[in-house]
Amino acid sequence: MCLTIPHRILKIEGDKALVSAAGAQKEIRLLDDSFNEGDYVLVANKIAIEKLSEEEALEALDAWKKAIKIQEDELL
Repeated sequence: MCLTIPHRILKIEGDKALVSAAGAQKEIRLLDDSFNEGDYVLVANKIAIEKLSEEEALEALDAWKKAIKIQEDELL
């Protein structure tokens, strides 16, 4: 199983996109032209593998934040 943080597409140039997640930016590949700037995507191996609705992405980001908080609390 693969876990990934939703990334937001900031800029598209051809088959490449600049995305942002958790304050970091990176370049990924797009396998088709169904993606638009502002879309949320799941990324694996620097390839957009799935587009998410904004609602799905925000729910996933909230779950990640909660998971990180739980781990931080356990370390204290």
